[in-house]
Parts: sequence; structure tokens; C-alpha cells
Amino acid sequence: MPFKPGDPKPPGSGRIKGTKNRATVLKATEVMAALGFNPTEFLVKLANSENLADDLKVKIGLELQGYVQPKPKEEAAEILPSSPEDTLPNDQASLLELVESK
Repeated sequence: MPFKPGDPKPPGSGRIKGTKNRATVLKATEVMAALGFNPTEFLVKLANSENLADDLKVKIGLELQGYVQPKPKEEAAEILPSSPEDTLPNDQASLLELVESK
């Protein structure tokens, strides 16, 4: 169903609040390049510093990981019981017996 003039704006359309437009992003990139500042290199040097606490090194590593490795896709996994004892009974009485026996 195409958008028709005069209709209300469809929900979820438009730029998300706080998202920078292309001109702002390009300008920031140009300014950092002109200053010779590379944020990724800076964070890597900081993480390799001996004076930095380990928890901050972990946070830096986690932040940079998103730029190096793609996020894994979520896949549904079916967990199968390893033995017949691992299966749960269907009726409530049997389930209660199982819980009380352990």
C-alpha cells in the first residue's frame, strides 16, 4: 500500500531520533583525519597500556569487537535429552514425584 499525500505518517518511518545525518558524520570524519586522530588506534593503544585496569581493557575489547567481527546470527537450537531419564513426564503427579525424589 503506497503512501498517499494527506495520510498520517506510517509508524516507524523516518530517521530514528538521535541518528546523525550523512553530512555530520562526514564532517566529523574529515576533522579527525585532519587532526591525525584515529579512534580505533587510540582505543587499541589504550587497551595495551599496562596502567589501565583489566575491566576497562575488557570493555574496550568488547567495543572494538563489533568493528572486527560480525555478530553471530541467532539460530534456534533444539536440546535433545541425553538419556531417557532426562525426559520429563507429561502428567503433574509424575512430575511431582520426580522432583520430590531428587
